[in-house]
Amino acid sequence: MTTSNSSLYAAVFSTLLGSCIQQQTTSPDFFKIQGYSIYSDDKPGEYYVIHINDRTHYYFFKKLRDGNDLIIHDWEGDLVSDRVIVLSREVIITGIDTKHLESEVVLKLDEMLLKAERKVIGKKL
Repeated sequence: MTTSNSSLYAAVFSTLLGSCIQQQTTSPDFFKIQGYSIYSDDKPGEYYVIHINDRTHYYFFKKLRDGNDLIIHDWEGDLVSDRVIVLSREVIITGIDTKHLESEVVLKLDEMLLKAERKVIGKKL
């Protein structure tokens, strides 16, 4: 077999093999909020139930792969995201009520709430 035939066979083989293997170009934990790319991971975030006097607040926190923080405000504690904020150390990158987001994005945010580790701070009066 000549060198050109070997190169041809190698090219054809790699092309055929490459078409048989599904290549995933984006992570299943990837989505966008107002044009900002969110790269999460499979680790659960932290869902805080914070009691202050006669009020209760519900927040979710998760460190993203790029080092920024994802915060979800759950108004009623029903594990449904109501507002999402992405912060870096210096600035608020984006913040929006979830009613303005695509339904797939809201489902991903709600799934994060459901998988989160629950922590309670303070006592309800």
